[in-house]
Amino acid sequence: MKPILIVGQGLAGTILALNLRKLDLPFLIVDDGHRTSSSLVAAGLYNPLILKRGRLTWRALDFFHTCEAFFRQCEMDFGTSFLHSDGLHRRIHDTEEYNNWAALRGLPEVGSFVDGYVSAKRFPATFDLPFDTCKVKGGWLDVAAFLEAALDSFIAKEEFQKAEFAPEDVVQKEGEWSWKERTFSRIVLCTGYKSMDDKTFFPDLPFTPAKGHTMDIHWPGVALDKVIQASVFVLPLGDDTYRVGSTYSWSDFNEEVEQNEIYKLKTQLTELCDLSYTVLTERAGVRPAVKDRRPLIGESKEHKGVWHFGGFGSRAVLTCPTLSKEFIEAFMGRAVLNAEVSLDSRCP
Repeated sequence: MKPILIVGQGLAGTILALNLRKLDLPFLIVDDGHRTSSSLVAAGLYNPLILKRGRLTWRALDFFHTCEAFFRQCEMDFGTSFLHSDGLHRRIHDTEEYNNWAALRGLPEVGSFVDGYVSAKRFPATFDLPFDTCKVKGGWLDVAAFLEAALDSFIAKEEFQKAEFAPEDVVQKEGEWSWKERTFSRIVLCTGYKSMDDKTFFPDLPFTPAKGHTMDIHWPGVALDKVIQASVFVLPLGDDTYRVGSTYSWSDFNEEVEQNEIYKLKTQLTELCDLSYTVLTERAGVRPAVKDRRPLIGESKEHKGVWHFGGFGSRAVLTCPTLSKEFIEAFMGRAVLNAEVSLDSRCP
């Protein structure tokens, strides 16, 4: 079998490639060095609930356990650690929210993902926590560490090539595709929001991208060892270093840091805890989001054999391990894609 060409080594492309490897399906990943990858900016938070609304995310029961099992297996395969699955702590803002979480814990499906209240006394006294926090199953993936470990593996097996990809460099002949003097059975684009620029294979993808900012800070004296999710999230990285995020904006879709968005982060962080800190790094990225939070997966109508696997937005860590398996079954002709993600039903 000719290899499959995967364009993009962000979360989507990497997870897809690793699941192809498990099936002994050959592939080559081409990437330009993550120059526009939102994956390297992402905090990697994952959990099965929409915390603001206190309800399960789409297909949470399908995704959650597969997600953790996938990344644990990757840790074993790569001989390193990058998954932190010790839960998220939702800051409870008022009595109404406190009572809502109490009611949710009694629901069979939702309650199985809620570990209960954690006393505010178990957090640094400097944090503004008027109620106990609600602990939710989940955690965070060190996305940069995961992608680096996977890349080392791809390079070692000669499954990676650093290069620019342009549709005009692709030639179709007798049911196969050639690129850079190599022949492939299929092409899969995993290029995030940059897929919007593709007017050749997928000219009408309904993206609604959202730009986000995070910052890493040095915050001595805080001694926080849990992830807090409030108006901002605070994620302990060790050695008095924390990641803070994230903002949403819908203009200037690029990777340039906007100081007005960083100011929002700083203001929200001060409202949570007013101890002084030093900013180490500021980052910006564009989430490849879709209005209904469903990914965009399927084959090009005009160019059979070219597929799109993207649009995962902020839930890529949770959803990609399962959806990549379903995607492989579809493009191998062994199954039909779920209509909720299929381009056939979403881009008629």
